[in-house]
Amino acid sequence: MKSLRLITLTIVALTICMASCSGEDGRDGINGEDGTNGVNGVDGTNGIDGENGVGFDELTKFGDVTMEMEGTRPDDLAFTDSTSFKFFPVGANFLQVVPPDFPTNSVRFSQQGSDTFHEFGMARFLSAPDDFYQNTGLGLFLNVKNLGQPTQSIEFAYISIVNYSVIGDDNMYFVINDGFSSTPFLNAELADFEFSNIAYDATTQILTLSYSVSVVALNNSSGNDLTISGTADVTLLQPITSP
Repeated sequence: MKSLRLITLTIVALTICMASCSGEDGRDGINGEDGTNGVNGVDGTNGIDGENGVGFDELTKFGDVTMEMEGTRPDDLAFTDSTSFKFFPVGANFLQVVPPDFPTNSVRFSQQGSDTFHEFGMARFLSAPDDFYQNTGLGLFLNVKNLGQPTQSIEFAYISIVNYSVIGDDNMYFVINDGFSSTPFLNAELADFEFSNIAYDATTQILTLSYSVSVVALNNSSGNDLTISGTADVTLLQPITSP
């Protein structure tokens, strides 16, 4: 018993001594310097472009119509805008057009005395067309007298822009939804048309041209003078008729 008590007292004494005899903590050392960043690795090779989605080639194979607009917005800020209408619905309801309606992707010929007339019609959409949600489009129609001859003239021209949103860098927008005609036609507003570089290949049925349309302030959705220009590079179709 006496030995156990001595051992216990010895342990208590050592504990008190260790607690009371420990020195004060030293000062914190100086932080080490940050290491140098490593060298960036070489960028990897870009992946291969994916294939066009199903239906894309069928809807774009007949060519496109470009459009550039320059004018002033309804809030009196100048703007420019450009896009390409490249999608065409191949359904028969867009091909079987009965006169006097305009053809949507075809050419019609007629002869009046010594004069030959080419009536061109093309309609394209901004994206894959849909009855309601994707119906933004452009239609361009013109009747050319004596194409490619010294007496060539534009007898009639019409352009229709449907539900096109002009979106500014400030995230403000307005909508162009107008039809313009070179002569009085239904509810279309009158405008000045200019065409150049009109070329039609009867073998390939490819039509190329440049166009420009000037519209006064009262006759378009912007409420200000507007200039619309662009090009067309389209393959037109002709119906098969019985011999």
